[in-house]
Amino acid sequence: MIIEGSLVDLRPLTSSNFSDFNKWHYNPDVSRFLGMKPLPREPCLKLFNSYLSDEKGVYFGIQVKNSDQLIGYTFLTKILKIHRVARELGIVIGDPKFWGQGYGTEASILLTDYGFNNLGLHRIELLVLDFNSRARYVYEKIGFTVEGVQREARYIDGSWHDVYMMAKLSDIK
Repeated sequence: MIIEGSLVDLRPLTSSNFSDFNKWHYNPDVSRFLGMKPLPREPCLKLFNSYLSDEKGVYFGIQVKNSDQLIGYTFLTKILKIHRVARELGIVIGDPKFWGQGYGTEASILLTDYGFNNLGLHRIELLVLDFNSRARYVYEKIGFTVEGVQREARYIDGSWHDVYMMAKLSDIK
């Protein structure tokens, strides 16, 4: 299944995507926004395989439109079908040269639409670090609301950071 947009397409993440995934998670500029240190190959492979085998989630590679170039990935996980809730939306634009060009915004819109319209979700939740203002701006722009703050919940690069809890509700009743 491919979810088509005007800038990007979302396609299922597969084992052939590991080398890109590894490169992104080893980049300190990228991993910092994930609240982690750069991941060496073996721990990264373990994380990647956990994504591929996650039965309560859906994971998509983000591909530039009309190209084979994978620039990141996005996912909904911790899906509680009985409650129609995804407890976590995540997105990584893994190559910084693609930051700030609308790819993450469109991928987030495509994924939330997929969650509401195809998976029948009523609510999608996410967490965002206080220093990731670009992500928070995008989430607010596409309709996510800050519902709370976990104060000093992550220790990154020698200092404590707050984590914003955000959610979006479906318009479909």
